[in-house]
Amino acid sequence: MKSYENDYDLVIDEYKAFLDKYPNSKEAPAAIFRIVHCYQQIDDYEAIYGFIQELITDKKFSEIKSYAERHLISYNVYLKEYEKAISIADELLSNKKDDTDLYCQLLYEKGLIFKYQLEDEKEAETIFTKIVKEYPNHYMAQYAINELGIEDYGYKYLAKEKIDDQETAELSINNYPNPFNPDTEIRYHLPEAIHINLEIYNLLGQKIRTLINEQKPAGSHT
Repeated sequence: MKSYENDYDLVIDEYKAFLDKYPNSKEAPAAIFRIVHCYQQIDDYEAIYGFIQELITDKKFSEIKSYAERHLISYNVYLKEYEKAISIADELLSNKKDDTDLYCQLLYEKGLIFKYQLEDEKEAETIFTKIVKEYPNHYMAQYAINELGIEDYGYKYLAKEKIDDQETAELSINNYPNPFNPDTEIRYHLPEAIHINLEIYNLLGQKIRTLINEQKPAGSHT
């Protein structure tokens, strides 16, 4: 990754220039996410913290402050300060019920911490179920279903709630942690048997690896 460091710095500079020019645009949260991702790729977590603090304290970014603060969750997970990460998530959740996208994303991230870091399957299931029950048509519901076990609790719950079968029959893919450096677990669900090609690219558009290039049966895979 060291050989790509200058390239990542250029990408970061471009996104920061965009944020400076369009601080309140609907794409601003995505720009923040990409900057954080780039820093993670070069393993510079202190830069992440400094960047987020700059956004939080600058009134220019007040409208997207919560989208900046959410990245303190993953930063504290990196530090293994899991209780602090959950505390930040809870504080943001209490103030962002009117922002469905951010609210569902925060719930999901909190559930992941309980499941993978704290190994509290019961609490994680409660959180993922909350997403599915209260926001069944939101795209994060499918992610939550995958974490619950799409061939087990997920399908049973969806059938009980009579959610359109089309919602559950589509291809889905997610991974945790995301962003990641260097390891992640990729889960995907296939509505039918099909030949799939799963490849990994970095933010610079460079192909890193082909993970799968073969026929796979319908169902869930990891």
